Amino acid sequence: MKTQHFHNGTVWLGAGAEPADSLVVQDGIVVAAGSRAVALVLDRVSSHNGAEFESIDLDGGFLM
Repeated sequence: MKTQHFHNGTVWLGAGAEPADSLVVQDGIVVAAGSRAVALVLDRVSSHNGAEFESIDLDGGFLM
């Protein structure tokens, strides 16, 4: 399972939704958005040995 954590930026979640500051994608599927939800997912991921993990710093940028 590949997990990507996008953070330190603004994440657009769609029309009518509040933007988030972070996002987790697992195997191409968004599984969490926003700091609190992301923290829960990352705790679960860190306990799985062998999981592929990538942290992507948006450096204040915008993810759509």
